[in-house]
Amino acid sequence: MSYIILNNVSFSYNHLLALENITLSIPKKEFLVLVGANGSGKSTILKIIAGLLEPANGTVSIAGESVSKARTQGKIGYVPQNYNKNILDFPAVVAEIVKLGFVSDNRLTDEAKKVKILEELSETFGLAAIWKRRLSELSGGQQQQVMLARALAGEPEILLLDEPTSGIDYDASEKIYSLLQEINKKLGITIIMVSHDIERATLFAAKVACIRRKLCFFGDNEEFRKRHLLERHFL
Repeated sequence: MSYIILNNVSFSYNHLLALENITLSIPKKEFLVLVGANGSGKSTILKIIAGLLEPANGTVSIAGESVSKARTQGKIGYVPQNYNKNILDFPAVVAEIVKLGFVSDNRLTDEAKKVKILEELSETFGLAAIWKRRLSELSGGQQQQVMLARALAGEPEILLLDEPTSGIDYDASEKIYSLLQEINKKLGITIIMVSHDIERATLFAAKVACIRRKLCFFGDNEEFRKRHLLERHFL
């Protein structure tokens, strides 16, 4: 059953068409990676689903409701590209940054539950040893793990990620992908991820959507790797 539905979505930046008639039906608990060349519209789709951009044409719904309602209900967690770099000088330690994930979720008022969530996130992402350190003191991979923990603190149903492995090394990237796969399978969170790391991202995500202003492929990762990856037009 479809959970996130984009129906004939188009979008333009200053009259320059970025997306044209994108139609996608994404089931709940899916792990989808969006691939495509620079400027193909991948991040734009992510921002539209996050409710940060309004489509010029078409509609987007989440669980049969508007994106704005889904955001109000705390269903969406969003990690933009290089967001951690923008707050490196922010005078806060890891624990405080992760706790910021509670701020946008008015549903979560039980302090005991917040403590439990923080303990679980610390265990999942291995944050205990860095809990009281500044973000600027951490490696790129550790910074990204902190940002993921922050996004998950509000217990969203959907996690949107824009290039989560950008600027980090191979081993750290592998760890991020493995964590995302584990979160998707164990917690049932729907994940939509933009990535240029096509070779590895498509190994971990179950579904792939290739964007070239229009939707040029949507299907299983195995089908993508056997057939569409060979076209190379999105690199």
